[in-house]
Amino acid sequence: MDNFPTLSTLPNIQGFIKEATIDPTIRSKFENGYELTRSRFTNISYKWTSIYSFLTAADKILLEDFQDDVNFGANSFKWTNPADDIIYEVRFGGPLKFTHTQAIDYYSTTLLLIETRPNSNENIS
Repeated sequence: MDNFPTLSTLPNIQGFIKEATIDPTIRSKFENGYELTRSRFTNISYKWTSIYSFLTAADKILLEDFQDDVNFGANSFKWTNPADDIIYEVRFGGPLKFTHTQAIDYYSTTLLLIETRPNSNENIS
């Protein structure tokens, strides 16, 4: 399994989002206004959105090559979450899009990473 490449910059703290990929709650409403709830499943997968700014041309090429290596979102890879330093097995949630800032000659991109094996991060090394 591939590892996410090491880039010359870290993602921005602002704009870093972690959220569940789906709400696992089943809700049944009653006429009197009460609601009965239960969980559909116990393993919840998460997704992360992070913004990388000030990427060099070499970083951009490295990410594009890596995206090709993992067949865009088809194959999973190991990614270290910069917020908690835990390694997760993830895949890309969509193709990478780069914005070029010509004045300073840097690129930026927003990564959407989706967990492929929920609650298994302790087994990844």
